[in-house]
Amino acid sequence: MINAESLTAMLADRVAKKDSYRPSGNIREQQLVDQLYEILGNILTSSSYEVENETTLDYDASFNDVHEDESYDTEADEENDPTFYGAEDEEEIGDDALLQKFSLEYMTNVIDFYDEIDATTGKRKHTWKNVQHRFRRVPRRQYLGRFRKYVESHGTKKQKVDDIETFVYERFEAARESCLPLHDLDLKHWALQRAQE
Repeated sequence: MINAESLTAMLADRVAKKDSYRPSGNIREQQLVDQLYEILGNILTSSSYEVENETTLDYDASFNDVHEDESYDTEADEENDPTFYGAEDEEEIGDDALLQKFSLEYMTNVIDFYDEIDATTGKRKHTWKNVQHRFRRVPRRQYLGRFRKYVESHGTKKQKVDDIETFVYERFEAARESCLPLHDLDLKHWALQRAQE
């Protein structure tokens, strides 16, 4: 730990002796004294100063990178890469986390495909094997029950929170571009408005 008193004494000694100064103390303190001495020298020899004062409403510019829209064709990805979510990923991620990877549209397609009824026989048109072959990201039959629950409630909790977050962010950007004043109450109001919708 650097001692402020010894650092001040070393800096005073350095300023007083200038070229005849002999370093003492630990290396870290000495490096700090050298930097401070150089800064003081620059201040004393400067003829002008610029003071920059910048006030902005900053926000995380990488928001769009983190929250990508899942509107791409997941079935096309599956056809190109059948190991999109393999068994080893399941064990590491866990069932609940893995369910978060499915979009509401994808879950609806799985349920509709599985529930399709053959008009001639009155029975299901597709077996579980057909579902597994067409939708390779669905590893077990138990996912169908969860998918039904999520489709009935219009998505998972995470998907709903992401939707609210995206809505609030878009409103925030629009207000910022229009140079409108924003407060945290505005953000809360927008979030509650979207949640009620």
